[in-house]
Amino acid sequence: MADKMNVLVFISLLAFSFGSKLSYSEKAAVPEFTFSWLDDKDTYVAGEIATIKIRSLNNFDKLDKNAFKPTLTVDGKIGNSSIVSGVLSDFEGEPSSWKLLFTTMTAGLFNVLINEDHYKVFDSSLHFQVHPGNIYPSVCVASWLGFVHEFEAGGQARVQILPKDAFGNKINETTEDLRIHNFTVSVFHANDSIASVPNISHFGWNHFCYIIMEFTVVEAGDLLLYVEGGNQSLNGSPLPFKDLLKFPIVW
Repeated sequence: MADKMNVLVFISLLAFSFGSKLSYSEKAAVPEFTFSWLDDKDTYVAGEIATIKIRSLNNFDKLDKNAFKPTLTVDGKIGNSSIVSGVLSDFEGEPSSWKLLFTTMTAGLFNVLINEDHYKVFDSSLHFQVHPGNIYPSVCVASWLGFVHEFEAGGQARVQILPKDAFGNKINETTEDLRIHNFTVSVFHANDSIASVPNISHFGWNHFCYIIMEFTVVEAGDLLLYVEGGNQSLNGSPLPFKDLLKFPIVW
């Protein structure tokens, strides 16, 4: 009886040992991956497409692209978000040419996490920087400088414009030529009839990275100022204001 028990124990241990080796062998056969930026490009302008290269280090014969389904997380947000959009995977061709792609939107410095459950992938080594794009007038915000909206006849009215790109990123002063956006102002009465189209006496950046426009107030009454750029109305426009003059100026 004791000999029979010894045989059973030996067989059980042998089976356990064989099972452990098989599990280790399967684990060793799992492909390993590295991730890097295409052409080492990790800095973008909002709207540009970022590309991550995928490289399989070993066990290519064990790699099934139909089972390989990585997820991209940027600053804690999985897939498409307010930070990136158009998240795509490109697994055509050899594994050495596989890619993950996405469109950058929000300006800032961001961390990327790549997870893949089937092949036990986790990579947190990638970071990227996004700068604002060019000025997009219809997203810019117009307001009265210092909230001043009552003026004396012949006085200077000042409008400030918060410059933004197409994705709503605030733009600091750049070398971009502001004239190409053709910022204009026009004054209307409350009944939507046009009162005047003032000449802009000053146009440029201030120290707080706002665009400032100045013009001379000549019309009397309660009025509306329409601010446009590139034939598009700016956010916040029209701006209500009051000319304290009882009679219009005669030039």
